[in-house]
Amino acid sequence: MNLRTLGCAVRGRLTLPAQRRLRRKADFEAAYARGRRFGNGFFAVTVYSNSLGWPRLGLAVAVR
Repeated sequence: MNLRTLGCAVRGRLTLPAQRRLRRKADFEAAYARGRRFGNGFFAVTVYSNSLGWPRLGLAVAVR
């Protein structure tokens, strides 16, 4: 298995195509409202099933 088989575009750096990313506020809100949350004080993961047939990733970073 390599990055291309996972649906990653390989250029100068590692990227995910737009269809593999959470990009809209509504996507994040759906994951937060309906997903399961795991983590500790330093790192948290919210998991939410979709019907697309592939996983998507979204990163939310707090500004301090």
